[in-house]
Amino acid sequence: MKAQEDARLWCVGDPHGRYTEVLRLALERKPDAIIFLGDLQLPSPPSELFSDLREAGITARAVFGNHDSDGENYWERYVSDPELSLHGRVEDIGGLRVAGLGGVFRQKFAWYPPAEPVHRSFAELEKNLARLAPRRLAGNESAWFASVRRTNRSSIFPADYDALLRQHPADILVTHEAPGMHPHGFAAVSELGALLDARIGVHGHHHESITYPVGADGVRWYGVDMREIIEIQGLDSAPKTIAGQR
Repeated sequence: MKAQEDARLWCVGDPHGRYTEVLRLALERKPDAIIFLGDLQLPSPPSELFSDLREAGITARAVFGNHDSDGENYWERYVSDPELSLHGRVEDIGGLRVAGLGGVFRQKFAWYPPAEPVHRSFAELEKNLARLAPRRLAGNESAWFASVRRTNRSSIFPADYDALLRQHPADILVTHEAPGMHPHGFAAVSELGALLDARIGVHGHHHESITYPVGADGVRWYGVDMREIIEIQGLDSAPKTIAGQR
């Protein structure tokens, strides 16, 4: 295993279905790992899309974004390869403990902090939907329930948050949703980084390249633009940009 200061981790902003350039650069420069920050919109199963990376010994991991529960079988492709998903897990990657939180906060059926959660987990939401649904549904009602279930696959629930805290600590937290310092971010994300004792936080979602001021919790947060690639090498130096928005 490489030492922390030697490992090279790439974080890639929302691909939105386009992978040609990042895959080309990765096979050329060979980082230790690539972590996608959500809104993958996978055009094919990960076992096919990332096969060349894996053959080259490059770890591919991802958290999901809000668009990964849209149509086009994006969610089915994401979950078809359990090795890909970093959501709700802390994994040792290149000698660094990396935590992943996919998805976004949603108000109606899930959790929109600082408000109390409507459901604490996706499983709880499914149970309540089953109770709400009459035994016989008209076609449009049936479609509505299916839509609620599909959309909230990419919602954040307290259970996801708690799962990461049980795996404390982490060196790096990668998320789709933004931390509280962003105008459209959430303090709950910032607090998660602090509670995990992370040194670095990286997020996607807003398609902006941002270096945030370091807060009292000491976590250094970075926003990554759409298809932008940043490289983390060690915990004490700032990430460097490998490629801008493509």
